[in-house]
Amino acid sequence: IGRVTSWIGFSRPINLFNQRMAALTAMQRIGDAVFDGKTPTAIFERMGLGDKADKIKELILTNGKVGANNAIEHLGLDKWDDYEAYAAFQSAFDRMRREVNQENDFGNSTLWMQTPIGKTIMQFRTFANVAYQKATLRGAQRFMNGEGWEQAGTMLVNSIGGLLGYVA
Repeated sequence: IGRVTSWIGFSRPINLFNQRMAALTAMQRIGDAVFDGKTPTAIFERMGLGDKADKIKELILTNGKVGANNAIEHLGLDKWDDYEAYAAFQSAFDRMRREVNQENDFGNSTLWMQTPIGKTIMQFRTFANVAYQKATLRGAQRFMNGEGWEQAGTMLVNSIGGLLGYVA
């Protein structure tokens, strides 16, 4: 019944559209970095693929296709012969896409939030709280990985915005 309700209320189609747009944007960013002749180490390191960057770049250059205005038509994933690189890229790409679209999962929140008292305390704000936790942890991870004060400033602004949104 939840699936029917999500389709009738248009939340499922909107979520699918957002996921597809996030995937297309991520694919275009990766393709731009690869086809512009640069070594996309920054993007691949952020995705957790630093050690496989050269191999993945080679596979994309060999099998990918660029259309008009440098629009990426496809990365040629079905033609990749290195299964290990393929699996690592797919997993990292999915993580990158999910960073953009926050989704509420039962397993995302802590156990106490699922109890009746926890639900009362949170007042149905678990989604905002979980999204805030994910963004904070991701920002802290990037800061610790050496992305510096720019990331710290972004994390601070996001934290203040999340706090204001939570209080409102």
